[in-house]
Amino acid sequence: GIKVLYPFSLIENEEEGGYGPTKTVRLEQIGFADYLPCPEGGGGGIGDKSSGAPFDQEALLCRVDTEGGTRLLVISDATDKVAGEDEELMMRRHLQTLKEQIDEEHTRRDAFKSMKQRLAAVSMRNSSHSLGKSGLASIEESNEELLSSIPEDSDLEVPTASNSEVPSANNLIGEQDIVEIADYPEGSCIARCNQVVVEVLECTGLKASDLSGLSNPYAEVSLKQRHGRRKNLFHKRREKRKTYFIEKTLAPKWSQQPQIFVFDVPEEASRITRGYSIRVSIRSFKGLFSSAPFLGRTDVHLRSLVNQKESVGWYPLTGKTNQREVRATATSRVRGSVKLRVQWIYSTPALLDYYLLLSQTRLNELERSRVGMKQQLATVIDSAQQRRQNMTMDALSLVRMPTITGIEGKRHRRSNSTTAKSMAPSK
Repeated sequence: GIKVLYPFSLIENEEEGGYGPTKTVRLEQIGFADYLPCPEGGGGGIGDKSSGAPFDQEALLCRVDTEGGTRLLVISDATDKVAGEDEELMMRRHLQTLKEQIDEEHTRRDAFKSMKQRLAAVSMRNSSHSLGKSGLASIEESNEELLSSIPEDSDLEVPTASNSEVPSANNLIGEQDIVEIADYPEGSCIARCNQVVVEVLECTGLKASDLSGLSNPYAEVSLKQRHGRRKNLFHKRREKRKTYFIEKTLAPKWSQQPQIFVFDVPEEASRITRGYSIRVSIRSFKGLFSSAPFLGRTDVHLRSLVNQKESVGWYPLTGKTNQREVRATATSRVRGSVKLRVQWIYSTPALLDYYLLLSQTRLNELERSRVGMKQQLATVIDSAQQRRQNMTMDALSLVRMPTITGIEGKRHRRSNSTTAKSMAPSK
């Protein structure tokens, strides 16, 4: 057979490979870049000194970048050109990238502000033109009197009810105009009107689900609608969203990764809120093939969110409304509480305010990243200067500088030699 020669060794499973040192990369550090060294040794795997490539060039380059509102962790090969790139130059390039991101977000925020001003102006004009029939009749009478007193050859124009300026539909801001400017990750924030966003933050005071006195809690989030029509099992599962479970605790906090869910709300809910609510149920994970014990649930009614503002608060968890729960008192029915962040948007002005807040939040994050990058760059510059100073001192230590003792000794030997020559007999 033909034997294929590779400049590296192939491995069949994880046991034949090796693991390098762990490196933590925070996605909020936009512009961050560093190298991931490959593991040493490992049976001829990548990074083995017996392989053909030099060991000091075996590394992967990781950097944190952005694509719109999404943060990306990019991992690529560290080629000779990239590996030999000056670290200070790389940091300055990422600072320039951050500056471009900040300028782009400033432009987006200014566009949102301009839209809001236009909406406010149209609203004021609509209110000023909402006159009754009596008001319009008085304007027409005054215009007729004014027209009769103006000469026919005059160029003066008198406004009438027919040619007075009325806000045009073309001047209004549409939902699509706002969405086209917005560039935020869909699925973790509201993308259009008639949507509600729910974030599960933490729980406290949960009941134990096993003999150890602890639970493995997770949350199920769904949108309850007023129509009680039957739905198939697949549709029910698709409408339910779940968080990850946290082991052995009665006070879980979903802080490692935000648990955010967005639901589409029927347009009629803005007119008839009765029957619409967000249901959050807490269960304890027991395994993939085991039923999850019920710990409690709460309902957030949309009628409490009609102001379209963000609501963050604690909601009591209660049991299922069976006969035993109905006979129990309200205090005994409480099974802990859950902290939620909820917001419902159904109008264009509220959507614009929502995006303005998102834009300002992103600007703050980018500014913090730039400040951190500048501090990191200053540290790199100081380290480089310190290395250059150490190299200079090392070079100077290798050179034998003449000392005072050496100079005096050489002068003394020279004078002795001169004296000896003067005392020698002449031939």
